[in-house]
Amino acid sequence: MKKALALSGGGSKGAYTVGVLKKWVQEEGREYDIVAGASTGALIAPMVLLNDIERLENIYTSVRTTDIYTLRPLTKILSSTSLTSTLPLWNLIKKHLTDEKVAHLHSLGRGAKKKIIVIGCYRLADSTINYFHTGPKNLRLPNSKILLPDTVITSVNSAENPADCLRRAILASSNQPAIMPTLTVPRESRWQYVDGGLRDALPGEICAALGADSLDAVMLTLAPIDRSAPPYKKYRGIFNVAAQALNSLIKMSSDRSMSATSAAFAPGTVHVVRPESPIIKDSNKFIIKEMKAALAQGYRDAQ
Repeated sequence: MKKALALSGGGSKGAYTVGVLKKWVQEEGREYDIVAGASTGALIAPMVLLNDIERLENIYTSVRTTDIYTLRPLTKILSSTSLTSTLPLWNLIKKHLTDEKVAHLHSLGRGAKKKIIVIGCYRLADSTINYFHTGPKNLRLPNSKILLPDTVITSVNSAENPADCLRRAILASSNQPAIMPTLTVPRESRWQYVDGGLRDALPGEICAALGADSLDAVMLTLAPIDRSAPPYKKYRGIFNVAAQALNSLIKMSSDRSMSATSAAFAPGTVHVVRPESPIIKDSNKFIIKEMKAALAQGYRDAQ
């Protein structure tokens, strides 16, 4: 039996995911053959396979917004692909996902009982989803027919520098377009990538395609609501307008991903935890007090 874990995007709401994993992985000892993530889920995925939930808890209860991105000066925005620079996040990824840790992830992908991480990235030029993974170049997909025809599967081991490729895939998957920069993955590629949540907010379907028999999942968007009468709110500033537009697209992607994931697995084999009420006011802001509360809520909901 092959078991998978799928982690959705959600910015600072990722603290809720860490709370769930504190219960599932750290306390209950759950193990997974496949860990797939998009956006903030991509940042979390490697540490799950490395069984380092404590590190995740430290990160998601200590980082501030300036540890993730900084606003660009107006003069540089006009010649850039984004309003912000995510160099702080890149430095954070390199600090915690060292070459030694990446090497260990690759060794897990080559073992007799392969364990891999999968990172979903949105390819800007043709709107396809590319799943970068730590498995072998010739990784088998027993149930590939359930995926959309334009789906791309790429091993980071096919890049000139696999460790750099994995880290760039994680960063690209986390970068909301226009707000955060596009990124070529691997570095030598011409393809630009952004937030994987735009196409597949919860990468559960790819887990089924890779042969998973059961799935645990954390979805950070709320359950679908009646959108015929949305609450009124006036958005001010380019950043806030862009963020709201992207959040709306990701909510629609979340609904599609949930439906596709449910259809890809046998009844009773998918276990999803998601918040029932708002947990963080603005997922693009990393406020320690809010993230600590979200982590505690995730831990309770995982009981």
